Amino acid sequence: MFRRILILLISAIVTVSSALSQQPRAFSPADKSDVEKVVRSYFQAFTEKNYDQIRDLFQAPFVSFGGQGSVLSYSLEDAVKNYQTIRESLNGTVYAASKAVEMRITALNNDSALVNIHWQRFKTDGSLLNEGSEFQIVSKASGKWKICGSMGQNLSDFGKQY
Repeated sequence: MFRRILILLISAIVTVSSALSQQPRAFSPADKSDVEKVVRSYFQAFTEKNYDQIRDLFQAPFVSFGGQGSVLSYSLEDAVKNYQTIRESLNGTVYAASKAVEMRITALNNDSALVNIHWQRFKTDGSLLNEGSEFQIVSKASGKWKICGSMGQNLSDFGKQY
């Protein structure tokens, strides 16, 4: 009887220890800062039409979640071309700049996070052109955070938890 209890106790300790060792570590302040930098760098590169910088900030496969449940997977080049098309469509308008106004970062594990972003676009006179909200999926590979996906969101849903 004692042996059976001892085996059960050891099994429980091993199971709990194994489960705890597989839990992701806390998302560090440095990780959070690095994720914020990647997102802000993306908005700056988008504004400046710096497609080489966007390429450096993206990771393939790049996944985009579209309307009505569509999911698109892009090569790195196709992802950059897609954002280039979006940016070039603003040429000849009063568009001047884009920026992330607010971000909410949710760690998914040690090396990935979901970033809920409220962004704004500004006119050449500094006034607001339009604004929106999206999620970006970021992942850490080889020690560097990169954007590997995006999903549009209604601005009225920004930051809500369901």
